Amino acid sequence: DKDEKALVCLLGALLHEVSALVPEKQPDLLPAPPYIQKLLHYIVEHLDEDLSAETLSHKYFVGKTKLAADFHAVTRMTLHEYVTAVRVSQAKYWITQDIPLAIVAERCGFSQDASFIAMFRRETGMTPGQWKEQNRP
Repeated sequence: DKDEKALVCLLGALLHEVSALVPEKQPDLLPAPPYIQKLLHYIVEHLDEDLSAETLSHKYFVGKTKLAADFHAVTRMTLHEYVTAVRVSQAKYWITQDIPLAIVAERCGFSQDASFIAMFRRETGMTPGQWKEQNRP
């Protein structure tokens, strides 16, 4: 009985030492809860609307903190980062389709061209016009 306890303690200490030597594996992305799956589609289809955490948490009947945690666990991005990335990606497409900048800004949820241009420049390092010149089809 005494030897068994000593062996268990030794084994525990050994496991602790081995686990300290093995680098922690990055956890894989979690499967998306159904409401997050719906939310991801909703964002893409409603870029011209208010996509703030507050608005979306009300729409999906979940607290902002839970929404933020679930969203990050699935995408490894904040809600704001994801919305911005989708808006920029879609804006790039519309810009190459020769859609007027004012319409692109509106479709991306911006009421003023200037705020859209500022966001686009912050995310891409260039204005929409510069981006279009460098990415002509």
